[in-house]
Amino acid sequence: HRLLNSYKDEGEEKRVSYSWLKKFYVESLDTYFDGNQSFGRADDFIDDLLICPPALKTIGGKLGFIDPLAIAEDIIDFRGIVAKEWQGAMKN
Repeated sequence: HRLLNSYKDEGEEKRVSYSWLKKFYVESLDTYFDGNQSFGRADDFIDDLLICPPALKTIGGKLGFIDPLAIAEDIIDFRGIVAKEWQGAMKN
């Protein structure tokens, strides 16, 4: 959710990526996130993201480049931030 919020907050620059990732995420909820999931399901989500080809998409009248590799990198970066926050919380 942090990445989606970040893309949304960046406005026009990330508008197409935000819309594409939100749709991809919502379509993946049942498979990867809802209910009792096995260990590593979030990594399977990243794997599915990585097999998506780059594309040009028009969303809301704006043409943009969808780069699933860059989106996966952003997700992994945010995972690192969250892990550091959890480390800090556990120390306190």
